[in-house]
Amino acid sequence: MPGNRPEKGAPSGPPVPIGLGPRVPMTVVSPWSRGGWVNSQVFDHTSVLRFLETWTGVREPNISAWRRAICGDLTSCFDFRAPDTTIPLLPDADALRAEADRTQRRLPKPGLGPGALVQDAGTAKARPLPYQPVAWVAAEPGALTLHLANHGTQALQLAAYAYHAGGTSQRFDVGPGASMTGEIPHGGTYDVAIHGPNGFLVEAAGGVGLDAEVTFADTPALTVRVTNRGPSPVALSDVTIAPEGAHDFPVPASNGWYDVTLEAPGWRRRFAGHLEDGNPSRTGP
Repeated sequence: MPGNRPEKGAPSGPPVPIGLGPRVPMTVVSPWSRGGWVNSQVFDHTSVLRFLETWTGVREPNISAWRRAICGDLTSCFDFRAPDTTIPLLPDADALRAEADRTQRRLPKPGLGPGALVQDAGTAKARPLPYQPVAWVAAEPGALTLHLANHGTQALQLAAYAYHAGGTSQRFDVGPGASMTGEIPHGGTYDVAIHGPNGFLVEAAGGVGLDAEVTFADTPALTVRVTNRGPSPVALSDVTIAPEGAHDFPVPASNGWYDVTLEAPGWRRRFAGHLEDGNPSRTGP
C-alpha cells in the first residue's frame, strides 16, 4: 500500500506512494459480467468506490491522485451492451448435502496434496486492458539505463528489481502514451528484472558490449534489435552479428502472448507479456 510516512531513518518529506499490497482475487457477479471472463487490470480497494462514483456521480474526496492513475474503476469488468439475465440451473442442494453426509467420514484429513498448487490447464476469455508496457535495458560501463514506455491509455507501474551486487530496486509510474528512463548502477556484470501488469516481464543479465532494444508497432507487434558493440562476432539464435552490426528479431505472439529469450555466452535477454489490440483475448496462448 502507499506509505503515509517515510521509513525509519529516511529523510523527512511529504508522503509518497511505494506501491500496492499483495494481489488478491475478486469475483464479479452480475448480468453484465457472465461468461467466465478474466480481467487482469490493476484494481485495489478504492476501485469499488470509484465504480460507485461512476454509477452515482458522487465523487469520493479521499482517494489519492496516484491511486486514480494506477488503479482502474472496475468498469472494464462489465459489458453493458450484452446483459444475460437468465437464471442458471442450480444443483439439488439436498442431494449434495446427503452425499456429503454419506461420504464425509471417508474423506482424508485436510492438507496440500500432490499438484495442489498447480495452475489449472487451459485458457479463459480475457477482457482487453488499457495499457501496453514496453521496456528494455541498455548497458553502459558502470550503469544500466532502463527504457520504459506505455503505449496504452491508462497509467501503469513497472517494478525493476536488481539482483546483482550494488544494484538498486525501483518502481516507476509510466503515464498513458508516455516514456521515461531509469538508472541502476552495476560493477561490470548485472542481473535485473522489470515486472509489470498481466505477466509483463523483461530480464537482462550479462555485461557490456551487446544490447537489445525494443521497437513497438501499433499493429500491435514487437521487434527486438540486438546490436553488437564488442570487438568480436556474436552468434545469437543461429544469427551471427558482426562487430558494430545489428540484427532485428521479430517477436512471435499467440493470442497476443509472447515470450522470447535471446542468449549468447555471458549475456541474456528475455521479453514476455501480452500485446493489446483493444479486443477481448485469452488468458494464455
